[in-house]
Amino acid sequence: MSFFKKALAVTLFLMLIVLGCAKKGMPTGGPKDADAPKVVMSNPDNKAVNFSEKKFKIYFDEYVKLDDIDKQLVVSPPQKYKPLITPLGGVSKKYITVEIQDTLRPSTTYSFNFGNSIIDATEGNPYKNLTYTFSTGSYIDSLQLGGRIINPLVKGAIKEEVSVFLYEYNESYNDSTVYKEKPRYIASLDSLKNFKFDNIKEGSYKLVAFVDKNQDYYWDPIREKIAFVDEPITLPTAVNPTLKLFKTIPTLKIVRPKLEAANKMLLGYVGDREGLQITLSKGDTIVPHYITKIEDKDSLEIWFKPIVADSLLTTISQGIYKHPYTIRLNKKERDSLRLNFSPSGTLHFRDTVAIEYATPVEKINSSKIGLFYNDSIPVTFKLEHKAFYKRTKVLFKKEPETKYTLRIFPDAIEDYFGETNTDTLRTTFSTKDLTDYGNLTLTLENVKRFPVIVQLTNEKGEVKASEVVSAIRPIVFDALQPAVYNVRIVYDDNKNGKWDTGSFRNKIQPEEIFHFDKSLDVRMNWDVNQPIDLSK
Repeated sequence: MSFFKKALAVTLFLMLIVLGCAKKGMPTGGPKDADAPKVVMSNPDNKAVNFSEKKFKIYFDEYVKLDDIDKQLVVSPPQKYKPLITPLGGVSKKYITVEIQDTLRPSTTYSFNFGNSIIDATEGNPYKNLTYTFSTGSYIDSLQLGGRIINPLVKGAIKEEVSVFLYEYNESYNDSTVYKEKPRYIASLDSLKNFKFDNIKEGSYKLVAFVDKNQDYYWDPIREKIAFVDEPITLPTAVNPTLKLFKTIPTLKIVRPKLEAANKMLLGYVGDREGLQITLSKGDTIVPHYITKIEDKDSLEIWFKPIVADSLLTTISQGIYKHPYTIRLNKKERDSLRLNFSPSGTLHFRDTVAIEYATPVEKINSSKIGLFYNDSIPVTFKLEHKAFYKRTKVLFKKEPETKYTLRIFPDAIEDYFGETNTDTLRTTFSTKDLTDYGNLTLTLENVKRFPVIVQLTNEKGEVKASEVVSAIRPIVFDALQPAVYNVRIVYDDNKNGKWDTGSFRNKIQPEEIFHFDKSLDVRMNWDVNQPIDLSK
C-alpha cells in the first residue's frame, strides 16, 4: 500500500473515532426551561423618587418579548396618552423600554403593572404581575386597599373583564365624575376578581368599578355594568369591601318611532319607561291608540285605527322630557288578527297553556272557548288575559298521561280593530306520567329577613321555577323536569316579587342574593330534601 493510501486510511479511521465520540457526547436536550425571566436591574431604579425622566428601562436575565401588552398593562393613575413600550412585533431583547407620552403630575406615585405581558423568548414563561413604581415627589405612597367584585346574579367568579377605580373624594367630586373624569388609581385583579390597589396616598376616595368596554376610563351607563361602595373610603383602613356588579337602568332614551304597518308604529327605547306618555294627533284632534309590549325587547307597539291623513304627530313625554315626531303614513299592509298557541306537543306540569295574538285583543267570549280531554269531555278552566303582552293564559288542573284539546270557536276573540276569528281554531297537547318528574323540597335556615324569592336556575342562570316565601316553611317544587338545578335566594326588600337591580344615580345597591354552594341533581321519580343555611 502506498504512503498516500496508508495516510488516507489512518485519517479516515481517526475521523470515525472522533465522530463516534462526538455522537456519544452529543447533548440530547436538557429539562425544559420553566422559569420566568428575572429582573436584574432598572434604570432609573424601581421605586425611584423625584422622578423626572421621560422613559425607563427594565433589564432581564434572558431574552424577553411582549405579549398582549395593550390589554395587560395597567397604569395608575391612568394617563391620557398611552406609553410607548418596546420591543414590538414579537422582537426579543434582554430589556424593555417604556417611553412616557403624558405629562406627569407633581408629588404623585405612579405604578406600571405589566400583568403577564412579559414572557421569555423561548418557552413563553410569563413574569407575573411585574410592577414598576416611581414617585415625582420625595417619597413613595405605600397604602393599600383590597377587596373583591361579584355579580349578584351569578354563582362563582364573574366572567366580565372589570376595571376597579378610586376617585379622589373632595369638593370637586360629584355623581358625574365617573362619566367625565379619569380615576386617580386603577386596581390589579386576579382570575377570581379579587382586586388590589398599591401605592395609594392617604385620603378619602370613592370606590367604583365598571365593565370598561372601550377602555377609555369613562362609564357608559347604557352599555357598561357598574359597582360601587356607598360611602367614601378613608385610607388607611382595614375595610375589604365587596363590590356588586349590576346593569343600571339608565335615563330613558327614545328611538325615533317608525311605521311598521298601516295600523302600527314601533317605538324602541333604552332605559326606564316608568311614566312614559304617548300622544297621537292629527292637527288639533287626538287620535285614540293602544299600547302593547314586545316581550324580551325594549320596544313598544303603538296601534291606531284607520285614519285619513298623510302623517301623524307622535309626542313622547316623560316628566320634563317631551319630544314630537312627525310620522309619515306610507302605504303599508295592516296587521290582522292571528292566533298562536303555546306550548305544542308535550305540556309539562309546571308549564301554562297560552293563546298569543298578533294584534291587541279587547274582547274574549269564554263561552266560545272549550277545553276537553279525550277530545270530548269538558275541562273546567279560567282565563288570565295579559293585554299589554297580547297573551291569554288558560289555567286548569292537569292530570297525568292525558291528552287535551283546546278549541277556539268562531267569534270568540275580537281585537282592537273589531276583527274576530271566523274559523274554529284547535290545538292539542298531552301530559306525561308524574314518575317522569322529580320533586324537590327545600328548608331555609337562618334567613335574615322576609320575604325572600326562592329560585331554581340552570347553569346559565335562567330561572326554571320560583316561589315567594314570607315565613319559615317547607318549600316544595314538585313535578320538576329532571336536571341539575342551582338555588338562588333573593331578599325581596321592596316586596314586588322580583329581583331589582341597583342605581348609581340614586345610590341604590342591587337587592341582596344568596347562592347555595351545591348543585342539586333532580332525577325521574326521585324526592330530594335539602336544607339551605343562609348564614354560610
